[in-house]
Amino acid sequence: MADGGIRLIVAHVKYNNALEAAMKICTSKWRVATLAALSLVASLGALLSAPPAYASGSILSIFNSLYPVSASDNNANCQLCHGSSTGDLNSYGRAICLGSGSIDARIQAVEGQDSDTDPTGSDNITEINAGTQPGWTPGNINALFNRDDCSPTSTTEAPPASIVGNLDPTLVNLSGTIKTVGDTNICAMVLASGKFMFSCNPNGPFSLTNLTRENNGTVKRQIYADGFFPKVDVLPDSVDETVMMTRSGVCPSYNTPYDAGVFPDSAGKRINISGKVLIQGSQTPICAMVLANGQHMFSCDGTGSYALNIPLDSYGQFKLQVYADGFAPVTQKFDEFKTTNLVRMARAAECQ
Repeated sequence: MADGGIRLIVAHVKYNNALEAAMKICTSKWRVATLAALSLVASLGALLSAPPAYASGSILSIFNSLYPVSASDNNANCQLCHGSSTGDLNSYGRAICLGSGSIDARIQAVEGQDSDTDPTGSDNITEINAGTQPGWTPGNINALFNRDDCSPTSTTEAPPASIVGNLDPTLVNLSGTIKTVGDTNICAMVLASGKFMFSCNPNGPFSLTNLTRENNGTVKRQIYADGFFPKVDVLPDSVDETVMMTRSGVCPSYNTPYDAGVFPDSAGKRINISGKVLIQGSQTPICAMVLANGQHMFSCDGTGSYALNIPLDSYGQFKLQVYADGFAPVTQKFDEFKTTNLVRMARAAECQ
């Protein structure tokens, strides 16, 4: 074979070898790039599908930024949302887990829930404001949930011993005696946390027990008595005290007088009454407490409206009493033939 032919064969072999090597390099790089891309996709998928790590320092930081004065997080740390094992969620952690959006949005979205269904019936924000635990209540009755998918487990447990402070807000007891400035006991209506009583048998003493707190941890005590200005106090805890009421004095009347008839045969008959509570001679509504023959409601729907189903007294009449903070009380008697009434209230400053 001529030298030129040999050189051509050698060159061809070298070319094939170089091409094969280049292909191996390209194949190797493609495999590496492909594996890297698949790994990245898998990692992103895991990040997007995995539930938040509720006990992480960042989650506790978010909670603290939302509720800086609450002691709930410091008193429980990871167990604010977790069981004794951080592999589990308590009922509060699960409520957040089931939410959507950012962590702070999820936390705020469950403020109105009562996650631990504690005996006080306190919602989560009430517990947080009180520095107690929205996910724990005493006893081996606290359900646990899977951290990965928020699903229930078959396990319950008692609150971890590491948690300090109260688990649930304490209930409030209010008692005392209602008097005039001249030390005379008064028959009044006492209202707090949805419970009420009359200090009328005998006059003066009252007691309301096991009251739940407002969201801010307080209890609002409201006292209403015929001929006296309302007495409304926001209390931080239980009290047993004498409450002094101030007489309303002489106040202008914006209401049309009515002479109620006497109808003994209608005694005990139930009727529907309704109307609106307004400022003076205007159409401006008032949020007031409306009381009639033992039934009451608040005219706080924005229109000043009230509607009650009441029994008539032994004379076939009903006494309509209306009280609002900053206004003179209004008391009028009506019969079953005057069931719809506008109540117009004078401002307390108008009274002498």
